[in-house]
Amino acid sequence: MRKMFLVFTATLFLMSCGEQYKAKGVVKDFLKENVIASDYSAKRFSGIDSTRNVTPEQVATLRKAIAAQKGFKKNIAFQDYSKRDVLKFVRMMLKMNDDTLQCTFYLDKDVEHVVAFKAY
Repeated sequence: MRKMFLVFTATLFLMSCGEQYKAKGVVKDFLKENVIASDYSAKRFSGIDSTRNVTPEQVATLRKAIAAQKGFKKNIAFQDYSKRDVLKFVRMMLKMNDDTLQCTFYLDKDVEHVVAFKAY
């Protein structure tokens, strides 16, 4: 029984590491496409987590806020999010020009697309 528990725990750990690696790649690709500044770097990623607490209305508000923030393209093509669902999220620091921003990226449940993000 103990051996089975260890195998199960190890499997979950490896799956979460793979998901973390995937999320980091999705965020970096997203930044590469949507940051205007040529001098930026992504630093200190948090572990990936999930939430059901983000509504489509909150996503729309986040998207509107980021469109008004300097440093990012104005017409970012986000993944559709029209009904409440599980979102994965990861936090990181973004150094851009002389600014350092704390960012939270919300990803679809399959960790393939950015749904919204906030930077402050």
